[in-house]
Amino acid sequence: GGGVSVHGYTDDTAQKLTLINAVIRDNTADGLGGGYAGCPFSTNSIVSTEATAIAIFDNSAEGKSWSKNSDDSATPEDDTAIAAFKAGKFNTFEDVYVAKAGNVNGYMVGGGDENYIGEVLTNDKSPYSSTLIEINGYDSVKMDNQFGLTSRASEADKAAANSNAGVLIAYNHSYVHGGGVLNNSTLVVAQNPPTPSKPYPITFKKFKEDGKTLLSGAELEVYDSDNEMVASWTSDSAAHIQMFVPGTYTLKEKNPPSGYAKAADVTFTIDNNGKVKINNKEVTEVTMKDEKVVLGNLKITKTIKGDVTEAEAEGALVFKVTGPAYEKTFTLKEFTHQKETKTYTLELKDIPTGAYT
Repeated sequence: GGGVSVHGYTDDTAQKLTLINAVIRDNTADGLGGGYAGCPFSTNSIVSTEATAIAIFDNSAEGKSWSKNSDDSATPEDDTAIAAFKAGKFNTFEDVYVAKAGNVNGYMVGGGDENYIGEVLTNDKSPYSSTLIEINGYDSVKMDNQFGLTSRASEADKAAANSNAGVLIAYNHSYVHGGGVLNNSTLVVAQNPPTPSKPYPITFKKFKEDGKTLLSGAELEVYDSDNEMVASWTSDSAAHIQMFVPGTYTLKEKNPPSGYAKAADVTFTIDNNGKVKINNKEVTEVTMKDEKVVLGNLKITKTIKGDVTEAEAEGALVFKVTGPAYEKTFTLKEFTHQKETKTYTLELKDIPTGAYT
């Protein structure tokens, strides 16, 4: 592993290499797999998609060094692989050498095609035998035995990969295999983490009934699409400006100022460019208007009949009064009591007019 070496292949020591938008190029190995090599115990999935891609090209292998047994002989896997390399039947093993099995496709970071030519060995002992493979584009090819690959990517595709790479593993050398990366455990080609959404300043205005004059004293809240409150403030004589990331939100009025009715909720969306829309119409600010409430008086009368004492009645009865922008609970003790008629009266003054229950 000239550039990166990942070790540990038991359940207790397994390690994982995650490559994100990586290019592995211009590495060399005295053995095989100038760009990437996987040992017999490794898990190798070199499968790229548009969102999760790497590229391996322009690496070189010499085929003059190998993994050795205690008696200095080559391991069975390397013995046959080195023999295949030296035979030069298909000019493979330059970029990738995997001594076990794996999955590979040809899609590259930047959108190009590796156009791999490869050799899958059908036995792990000399004399070797092999099968030619070619791997292109999105289609993933599963190899059940050790294999080698050489990229034939075009110069344009290589340039696109270099331009789009977030990680570059290059100009490394291994005295055995894997000039760029040696994997003795698990390789994962992973998606680049999403870029956090950029927040934008959003302007909110709370108006009186004329739709022109700003209204102070309204308690306002903003909820996201998961119905989680993400902002709250009390309106004043100026516009309220706050930063929000793109998404769908709802502006709600928790409590209106005295003399005003609670306004309907306003749902708005912010796109990735900071544009705001309400009911699919682009707007420059999020506005809410409160209507003036006409006030009136309400008289509630409760008559107690039967053999019920004053204490029993007052301890048992509770009244909830709801109406336009009004909700309050009263006990019978808060009523005026006319003992002669067993009548209780509650007078509510200066409350919004409308239907009450």
